This record gives sequence, structure tokens and C-alpha cells, in this order.
Amino acid sequence: MVRAVSNVHHGKVGVIADTSLQRHLIQALIQAQGYQVTFNLAPDRVDIDTLKSAVAAWYVDLVSDESDWSDFIDLILEYSDVPVLFGDGEEAPPRTSENYPRWERRLLNKLSNVVPLPPAQLPQTEEATTPIAFDTPKEAVPLPSILASLAAEPPEVPERVWVLGASLGGPSAVKHFLDCLPGKLPIAFVYAQHIDSSFEEVLGKSVGRHSEFQVVLAKDGHRLAHGEVLVVPIDNVITFGEQAEVIREPREWDGPYNPCIDQVMNNTLQRFGKHTGAIIFSGMGQDGVKAAANFKEVAAPIWTQAPESCASSSMPDAIIDAGLNQFSADPVGLAEQLVQHIADEVKNNPPQRIKTS
Repeated sequence: MVRAVSNVHHGKVGVIADTSLQRHLIQALIQAQGYQVTFNLAPDRVDIDTLKSAVAAWYVDLVSDESDWSDFIDLILEYSDVPVLFGDGEEAPPRTSENYPRWERRLLNKLSNVVPLPPAQLPQTEEATTPIAFDTPKEAVPLPSILASLAAEPPEVPERVWVLGASLGGPSAVKHFLDCLPGKLPIAFVYAQHIDSSFEEVLGKSVGRHSEFQVVLAKDGHRLAHGEVLVVPIDNVITFGEQAEVIREPREWDGPYNPCIDQVMNNTLQRFGKHTGAIIFSGMGQDGVKAAANFKEVAAPIWTQAPESCASSSMPDAIIDAGLNQFSADPVGLAEQLVQHIADEVKNNPPQRIKTS
């Protein structure tokens, strides 16, 4: 389900676009549907105070090169406490164009799935929740002494590979999670985020900006290693070879969303087996729940972001409702638990080098 917004925020949307024409067309379209546009700004006019204002969501559409706005994207993912919706990065077609209805439909579908149309009269109750700001510690979780010596001699193939799956609200949650982890933690991550392909590169830069982990894009032949976060490509399926090298296949992901988190989880599990784990963060839909059943069969850990800390809790809820979840917490709690989990694992089971599939 989508986390409720307070009555103060209900139906209020902030629009951010890098051209005045795009801002005008987006505002006119969503106002015609009954929403209230409380901000209509260029990216370079957005600051922290603006992002703390009373809106239910931000709709961001950047038609120029996304690398031009990497600082802005980092800012909004860091400080926005409400969902951030990214447009397709396409200039709005003329209203007389045959492509306009498709552009209009995609925009409204994204918005209506997160911000319901404002009702005529709002009930005077206090049931709705306010936006959640994650309590990130000033420093990363300390690295337990039992793990410190492992960093001196890293294995050829990572001994732990965990999938991070996320959709709506995911980038902010994943960023806070990574910010809390010590860089020498003996683990590698495969990050599958539902997002438009135009934001693939800047996504990696943003979520890794303050992390001790190295965030890398999944290039063919790259060998996954401890201390890395591999960003799964939007357009191509990836698998892993004998030496944990990335294999980009000339085919698209299954399902309606890219990348398919179920497919990423299954491909990772197939290569790394019991050395795999997964954390499902904020997101809409049920992507990940089918693969979670396969994880359970081999006793591979499945964790979720606590629903109350999500911008949209549908994906974690699906795992929990299916009885597949083993642990839930906010991003800070997930990071703390993971460090402890690996320390306990190393204490009880000496490191094993993964050589074969």
C-alpha cells in the first residue's frame, strides 16, 4: 500500500522541470485533474527548505542531460521526506500530436498511484501519518573486530552477495542504508531499482555520494567484489559468470518493470546459492515476492524495510504477507542488523571461498 499523507499534504504536488514549457504543461495537466500545484520550479532554485515544504510528492522531469543536474538529484534524494516521481525525460509533445495522449497518460498514472485525487471534503482525523525522516548516524556502524582482518585478503569471488530491490521511495532508503555501512564490510550488493533509464547513471552517483561502498554500473565483464554496489542496468538482463563477472545479455527483463527484481534475485541466487541474501525496500507492486520463495527454499535471508518507514510499502508488504520475511527495520536498523549478521556468520562459520557455481 502507499503510505498515507497528512491532510495538510493531501492533493498538493511540487513540480520541478528544467524548461519553462515543460513546467507549464505539467502544471496545467495535473491541475486539470484536481491536484494543487504548490511549487513549480527549475532544479537550480530548489533548496533544503523547499524540500521540507508541505507537499504529498515531487514530480521531477528533466529533459536535458541528467548529468547536468546530478547535484540537484543528490539533494532531493537526500532531503525529501515524500515520494519523488521521475518523468521520462522527454519533451512534452504538442497537444495536437498523436503522442500527446501517451505522454499524458503515463504522467497521470505515475502521479495517481502515489497521490490520490483530493476528495471534496477531508475527514477531520489524525490517522494519516506524516513524512518520515530517517535517523542516520553521523558515522557508519563500527566494523566488528572479527571482520577487520578479512579486508586484508579479499577473496577472488565475493563470499556474500545480497540483492537490494526497490521501487518508489527506494533511492532515498537505499542511500541511507548504504551511508550506515562500514566500507570494509565483506559483502557485495546487486542493486535493482525501478527507475527510468535516463536516470540510471546519476542514480549510482547519488546513492553512493556519502557511502564508503563503491557504486558501479554493471558493465559486461566487470568482476563483482566486496565493498561494491553493482547498479543493475535498466535495459539488459545480467547474469554472473564463474569468476563473478557480469554478463550482459542481449534481451530485456521480464515483466512490466525494469529491471525485474524477481529475475535479478533468481539470477543472483543461481550463481551464488546459499551465499546470497536480499533486502526489499520501499516500492509499489509485488516484484520480488516470487523469487523470495526460492530464497526460502535454500535458507537464504530475506529482509524488508519496515512498512511504516516506506514511501510505498507494497513490495515489503507482499514479502511479509507471504510469510517469507525474516527481519524488518528502517534503513538504519537494517544496516546495523546486517553488520551483526555477518559478524555472527563469520564467528560461527569460517570464510569459504566460492570457486564454482
